[in-house]
Amino acid sequence: MSEPLKEFSTSVLASDIYPYGPHLDAQIDFRLADPTSSLVDWVITNPPFDHSHEFLEMAMKIARKGVAFLVRLAWLESQSRYHALWTQTPPTVVAAFTERLPMCLGGWDPKLSTATAYAWYIWVRDEDGKWPCVQHQPFFIPTFLIPPGCRETLTSETDFILARRYVPGWISPTERRKLEKLQERSVPLLAAE
Repeated sequence: MSEPLKEFSTSVLASDIYPYGPHLDAQIDFRLADPTSSLVDWVITNPPFDHSHEFLEMAMKIARKGVAFLVRLAWLESQSRYHALWTQTPPTVVAAFTERLPMCLGGWDPKLSTATAYAWYIWVRDEDGKWPCVQHQPFFIPTFLIPPGCRETLTSETDFILARRYVPGWISPTERRKLEKLQERSVPLLAAE
């Protein structure tokens, strides 16, 4: 994610809890960042789903302009998230993918399919530097639908190179299934007589 963002920014800091490759500027637990010295314009991330609320709390402390989270569309659900998050600091906009966005651990597989829906949840500070807040109940969260075809039209040849460059030895789920099928065919079967 950090490499394509460099096309739109003069400075990008990439970090991760896990050592996914040499493209990372730091291997840190984002939740432990120092909010007084870690100020950035934007925090753009695909946080671990089970720690996403903690990541959002930290992101809102250190982001001067905005926060963008790529998480499952199902993140909108749950009563606890409704009370602790949506009624307190709702996103400025939710941009949902109309076509499925397949993701897999450790790399990118352009042939992969998924049943999981993803969306960008975006918070933007207002002119006074304040995050969005709920003025009255019921409230609405603006939604933008990312149109079909974006996945194909926005994929470039460099995306394929990046996917292989940063995860040495990684085998895509599609390729892994092919290898497993080949191995199954090459194992001789014993017939009981």
